[in-house]
Amino acid sequence: MSKITLTGFMLPLLLLFGSPEAISNNSAGRKQTIPDYHGQSGTLQKMIVETGTVTMDLDVDRISEDGSLAAKVEHLRFDVAANSFFSVLVFNDLLRGPEQGSMALIPHYTAALPSALTESFNQLVVEKLPAAERFDLAVRDAKTGFTFFNIDGPQYDYDAT
Repeated sequence: MSKITLTGFMLPLLLLFGSPEAISNNSAGRKQTIPDYHGQSGTLQKMIVETGTVTMDLDVDRISEDGSLAAKVEHLRFDVAANSFFSVLVFNDLLRGPEQGSMALIPHYTAALPSALTESFNQLVVEKLPAAERFDLAVRDAKTGFTFFNIDGPQYDYDAT
């Protein structure tokens, strides 16, 4: 009886503490195939945004609520900061969408904006919201957490080459 008990404990321990090469033979050069949502198999990649550009078109008169009916649109351009952690999923070279994370924004230039937004202009982040939220993304002040804009239906561009 003790041999069966000893074997019963040794086999799980051997599998738990065994050599990683014996357990997993997936080198960094290989691509892992997994089933996707429709029963097909393919390659899933999790990629981190390293560089990029974010553009925003803001109706400044609507934000400032000064009562003006004339639209004054500001075109804002930002670079994505190098220390951002914003990952996207790519399945078989097709963009599937972002995962929860955030990108710090570095403005290209200053703009004439309402005072609250001007104070936070150099510390804005784009944040991917959880799936249970109403919106996909939000533009927030990185220090205070104040949400300036909620973004619904963002446009992503990805070139596999």
